[in-house]
Amino acid sequence: MQHLVSIQTSSPASSARLAASRRSPTMAGSAFDGTIASACESIGISLEQMFEMMRLAKESDPGVAELLDTWDALDASERQDGGTADAVRQRVGLKLPELLRTVAEVTYRIAIYKAQIVAALALPSVVERSIETALTDDGIADRKMLFQHSGFVPTPKGSETNIAITQNAQANATSRSVVAAPSPENTIRRLTERFNEIRGLPRPPAARTTEALHVEVPERVEGDGK
Repeated sequence: MQHLVSIQTSSPASSARLAASRRSPTMAGSAFDGTIASACESIGISLEQMFEMMRLAKESDPGVAELLDTWDALDASERQDGGTADAVRQRVGLKLPELLRTVAEVTYRIAIYKAQIVAALALPSVVERSIETALTDDGIADRKMLFQHSGFVPTPKGSETNIAITQNAQANATSRSVVAAPSPENTIRRLTERFNEIRGLPRPPAARTTEALHVEVPERVEGDGK
């Protein structure tokens, strides 16, 4: 009975802290103070787990590799001190945001790759199970997916994709300038002249006739009686 009374008469501040800790268990610790240990506490992992993720990023960043080499050279007793990790980080000149960004990016990529491998290994079994379900009376959705995958049923196109394609086509058509193609006769004549020039052969009569047509005619002299 005394225990119930003590809970009911607790202060509003303690009730607020208790409610906050229930809403976010990983953020129930002390406030972030810019250290590696505080960052680990705020996201709910241990310092050892953070260093294991750093080892995944060792080959991606030389600063992380130098930090790990210095850390591994310390005695086990020195690693127990909460401030040692940040002292090593500052010694190698690595800022905490850069460290967390590198660790997060590498860990995320590895997690994605692992998920893709797991999905690839499970895909044959999933397809087999989907086929088994599609052969039943209730396998309408599975039959539809299999038909669309095989191309037996067309896959509907989204309106956003169609709009993007139309806009791109219009933009390309606007940016292109219209160039009139030469006539086939002119193209054949130029190719023939080029071939004869390379082989040292005389040009065809058609070419000489064309040049003759472009010969300038001298002006007529006044008083010639014509």
